[in-house]
Amino acid sequence: DLRIELTHEVENIAALVFPLRRMTGDLAAYLAGRDGGVQRFVLRLEHREGRATAVKVGLLSPERDAGMLFELARGRLEQVQLPE
Repeated sequence: DLRIELTHEVENIAALVFPLRRMTGDLAAYLAGRDGGVQRFVLRLEHREGRATAVKVGLLSPERDAGMLFELARGRLEQVQLPE
């Protein structure tokens, strides 16, 4: 599990771009080190109040390219409505 804890409140998805890029880069490095790929992964957004939001990212074939993983995850995040 990769985890980044933010020290500030996030009010919109744009604020998650930098941490997301870091996480997908770390995931890609982990996969490359094991000569592997991923076909699906879940971003779990924990909220101060209420239930966590699960953002599922799926691919047609295994992938480990950091840029590709980032773009797919960012696209899915842009579709998410964060709780108020």
